[in-house]
Amino acid sequence: MEHDLKETVQAIKILVSQTKLFESSRNGRAILPFIGSMAKGLFGLATMSDVQLLANHINALNAKSRSITQALQQHSDHLSSFVKVIDKRTSNLMQGIKDNSLEIQTIAHSFQLAIVSSEQSMVNISQILITLTNNFNVLKSNLLQLQNAFQSLVEGRFSPFLIPKHDFFSHASPNSEHIKQEVPWSLFNTFSSFILLHYIQLYIYP
Repeated sequence: MEHDLKETVQAIKILVSQTKLFESSRNGRAILPFIGSMAKGLFGLATMSDVQLLANHINALNAKSRSITQALQQHSDHLSSFVKVIDKRTSNLMQGIKDNSLEIQTIAHSFQLAIVSSEQSMVNISQILITLTNNFNVLKSNLLQLQNAFQSLVEGRFSPFLIPKHDFFSHASPNSEHIKQEVPWSLFNTFSSFILLHYIQLYIYP
């Protein structure tokens, strides 16, 4: 404000012309501006200095307005460019997040399928192992019974594992020759050295 006031006073001093009314070393103000100043004070009329001062202020305001407008335009251009860059980077970031999300979902789905497949494979393997274990136990039991049957046969008795009691006694008679003919599954043909000496069940089966 003080600077503007000094500029205004300086402009007034420059615009107010000086003239020599008398030939002396003292300078005096022109009479017309003096009369204009009096008319301004008495009647409120504007002088040339007032008009020029107003024009200077208007020109200064216009210059400042143009400067501010240019600065605002430049700032607007910079802001627009900055917004475009930020918008592009934000779009790239969102696209990257979306792509990563899809990749994560795909990996998670594949991992889940692999887990389900592994679980099913483990179940199948467990069932196979259980079946094999049961078959092994059955085979082991049959082998043990077969061993016991041969042991009983060596001792002179039949084992129910070889010939069930019901089948043997339902087809056999006390005659050993008849027994050889009637027993459905007989060891006489294979083991001809075995001879049935007793028909009593207590002596035949253990």
